[in-house]
Amino acid sequence: MSIAEFASYMNDNFVCFKAAMLLGAAFVPFYVWQRSGRGKRT
Repeated sequence: MSIAEFASYMNDNFVCFKAAMLLGAAFVPFYVWQRSGRGKRT
């Protein structure tokens, strides 16, 4: 694998990784809210 190929591979994976992080950051609070009884106050 050449350096250019490796750089392209890393860049593609970084985009996927960022997308997964954004989805996770959006989903986790929603999941916790659902699990806590639809956001009712403690």
